[in-house]
Formats: sequence, structure tokens, C-alpha cells
Amino acid sequence: MSVETGVSLGWERWVGDEGAIIGLDHYGASAPAGTIFEKFGFTADRVTDVARRVVRDGLRGRIPTVDGGHFGKHPTIGSGEAGVARSGASDPGHS
Repeated sequence: MSVETGVSLGWERWVGDEGAIIGLDHYGASAPAGTIFEKFGFTADRVTDVARRVVRDGLRGRIPTVDGGHFGKHPTIGSGEAGVARSGASDPGHS
């Protein structure tokens, strides 16, 4: 199994026909990493669940992100959610 918060292209070489790939095959969302990871399903709980399903149930191939992107609609982070209405003072990484 591979977990790549970037493009999943090429991971087939490493996981083979028996593996699964959690990847992010789109762009455009902007928020702190923790918010993005949760929105798209790059959490320890989800990765663990997928890994168990690979072993137990034979789950294979590319695994869709939790919220939107290439496999669905693009997410919208709403007002009041982490990462919304940031300023240079509140988030030095975003001026």
C-alpha cells in the first residue's frame, strides 16, 4: 500500500497488482495541512482502515479521496473552518 499526498501516478510499480494507493490526483484546495489531510482522508485512522481492508478484503487499486477532487466534486472549505479567513498575522505562511 502507498500513501501519497501528491499524485498517485507511478505507485503501481511499487504496490503491484495486489496493492492499494491512497493519493491526491487534483489540486486547488488551500488550507493548513491538517485541514487538507482530514478533508481528503489522509488521517491515521483512515489509512489504517484501508490497510486492513487491503489485507482482509482484498481491496486493490486507487482509493478515492474522502471529499471531492478527481473522484467527485471539489471540496469547498466553508466560513469558520480552519484555514478560512487567514491573514499574514494569523498564519505566517500565508501573507
